[in-house]
Amino acid sequence: MAPRSLSPQTSTEIQALATLKAARVVAGDIEALRNALKDGSLSPRKRQKLKDDLLEAAERLCNLLDLLLSWLSMVSESIRDPLSNGIQDMRDRLLSTGVKLIGDKAQRLLDNANGALKGGFPLGLSFRMNEAATNLNSTVEALGGFDSMPDEVKEQLYQLNDMVDHLRHLEESFAFSQEFVDVEAPLFDANGNVIEPNSGP
Repeated sequence: MAPRSLSPQTSTEIQALATLKAARVVAGDIEALRNALKDGSLSPRKRQKLKDDLLEAAERLCNLLDLLLSWLSMVSESIRDPLSNGIQDMRDRLLSTGVKLIGDKAQRLLDNANGALKGGFPLGLSFRMNEAATNLNSTVEALGGFDSMPDEVKEQLYQLNDMVDHLRHLEESFAFSQEFVDVEAPLFDANGNVIEPNSGP
């Protein structure tokens, strides 16, 4: 909660402090989820659900922090300093958890894509993968950018982006080939002449 001594003077400052309060609530949710994951008796399904909830909360917090950062230059110094400190504190606490979650999510997306390719080629997969990768990259940026990630996570992100490009190429190739499949092939008689549709013998 924002300190009582803070006195916002503009609508932007009021909005910024309200967003900071909301961000701290999400940070509390993240801490609760982290503690829940320490339970060694969790089933694999429950553990995965908690991890998914944790990543979703981390993404929400990253979005709120991005919003707060965009307002830093628009508020007075009396608001800017506590706002900046709050942003840095939450970013520091989120970093170690967020980095692991990013690596886990990138690997799971890769595994899902490889599994889908083995069973055929579901159309629209590249779009869904691209959307998921874009969301993940936004979280990476909020946590300090690609260069701040460990080498292992960087490699997973490289592979994920390569997979998205690969899927897009496959879909484009499939759509191109369908243009020829959908065109009715001409029929020929014994003399090699084209038989017009509905023409008699």
